[in-house]
Amino acid sequence: MLRFSAALSMPVQVQGSVRLTECHDPHGFRVTLDGAVVLAGLAAVLSFGRDAHQSHFNADRFKQNTMTLIPPGEWFTVAAAASRAPIDPGAPIRIRFHDGDGTRISETCEVGPCDREPHGFALSFHVPVAVTVEIATDTLSLVPSSRSTIGGNLVFLRGILAHCMYPWREPDRYDDEPLVAATEAVAIPIGQTVRIPDQPMSRTTPAHPLRAISFLDGLGHPLGRFVPRAGARNGKPWRGGGSI
Repeated sequence: MLRFSAALSMPVQVQGSVRLTECHDPHGFRVTLDGAVVLAGLAAVLSFGRDAHQSHFNADRFKQNTMTLIPPGEWFTVAAAASRAPIDPGAPIRIRFHDGDGTRISETCEVGPCDREPHGFALSFHVPVAVTVEIATDTLSLVPSSRSTIGGNLVFLRGILAHCMYPWREPDRYDDEPLVAATEAVAIPIGQTVRIPDQPMSRTTPAHPLRAISFLDGLGHPLGRFVPRAGARNGKPWRGGGSI
């Protein structure tokens, strides 16, 4: 088993809706988020050859094999997330997304007046993920065999928080401009994992060792290129794979 992990900035889009739901607190409602996270897709370009010199990876003598790990448009549901807030029905709501550390990762979207009917929105942004690629081979080299497969997983390192903002007035004070209050709901928990199914690898002819892995999104935009600095045999990961 050959295993390699890389940290990437993954493009995603949240397609969702916001609505108000009743709660037991007479002074507020719950802001409820529903929707899905749509992935832009992920492909791995495997470069095979004798020479691992960085300036030679695009030379004709290097064979490249592109494998689709996650198809564009793959999505998973955001579990209905709700957060209590002292918000009046019909108050305008704005939404943006933060990571689990509180760092802003998206633009702000004006959702509009919020009530019991869902109001839809869509926001695209990048999130930090860890991608682990696993290549099963029946040899102890970096040369894939006829029975080699590739799979792995993608992990959301810091999760995604929905940051909802709305106007708020202090009790019994109606002469001042309303303040801006906010509430947060977990859209994607830290550590959420997407499994990359195993699939057979095509064998290069002539057979050469694996020298580099490049990652692309579903539109072919590069996300990073990495080379092994030490062998990854018997399930041990490549140590300190560097980008080039």
